Amino acid sequence: MNPPENYTLFILGAGANVPYGFPTALGLKNSICQNIEVIYNSILGNRDDISKNQKERQIQSFENFKDKFSKSPTPSIDLFLSRNPEFENIGKSAILLTLIKSEENNLANGVSLKEPNWLEYLFNSITNNLVRPEDYKLFNTNNIKFITFNYDRLLETFFVSAMHHTFYKYHSEVIEKVRQLPIDHVYGHFGFLSWLAAPTNDGSILDYGANCDYHQITSLIKNIKLIQDRETLENNHLKELVRNANRIYFLGFSYAEENLKLLGIPDKLNDTQKIYGTAFQNTFNEIKKIKFRLNREPARGEKSNILIEDCDCLTLLRNHF
Repeated sequence: MNPPENYTLFILGAGANVPYGFPTALGLKNSICQNIEVIYNSILGNRDDISKNQKERQIQSFENFKDKFSKSPTPSIDLFLSRNPEFENIGKSAILLTLIKSEENNLANGVSLKEPNWLEYLFNSITNNLVRPEDYKLFNTNNIKFITFNYDRLLETFFVSAMHHTFYKYHSEVIEKVRQLPIDHVYGHFGFLSWLAAPTNDGSILDYGANCDYHQITSLIKNIKLIQDRETLENNHLKELVRNANRIYFLGFSYAEENLKLLGIPDKLNDTQKIYGTAFQNTFNEIKKIKFRLNREPARGEKSNILIEDCDCLTLLRNHF
């Protein structure tokens, strides 16, 4: 086997976005169920292309979805929708509108936070040596790559904001540098940011935190994939990213078996890689199970190159990046 390449791979779950005002899986569930009326009013309120009876039937479908989802012990809406595909479009619309609101709130706060956070720490770590104005050209020569299981566009927006405000004389060039930053959304995303994508008329453009109407929602939810879409999600590119990285950081990740399989884990991992991961508020036994899932040869015992800690994302990076 060829040795890993010289790049660091970050694999992000919902927990990585919590410091920026985004919910965990359980938080997303609670928000959707508590705000279901706001959600369906946002979708149906201004529609004049359907009758009153049709609108009432659709509202009842939203209420049925809320009733079933709120009473299910399943915290993940992705898993719930995979088990109940009749609610797929309603659930995807609810995900979109709820997390777009998180994007909107995050944008109002300047994309970053005043208190220390892991993205800010990472940005400063990889740009500390860029001291001249034209050094923006050297951004990401550190070979940082991202795989995210999140639908939002926080990563892209954070880096363009951070680069723009750090090298403000080179706005268009900075955008191009961020455009080249390798970010893969495993389950898709809400839509392409206008500054990252070519003009299109298919409704797939949606800027960070922007409002969207019924017709946009109908188009945008096609970009959102669920666990049940496993066949279309199989991606050798992602597995090769995992196989070739020399360092891997799991941040805010739940280590669900179905997500690990999509990345070819543990099969694509090897003993020469350094692997770090957060397991915030997990017990000793739960962390032991996580290490087992990441181990290609569990019969040979725990691997010294796998370090999983009960800590947040910032603490993990401060200790091991």
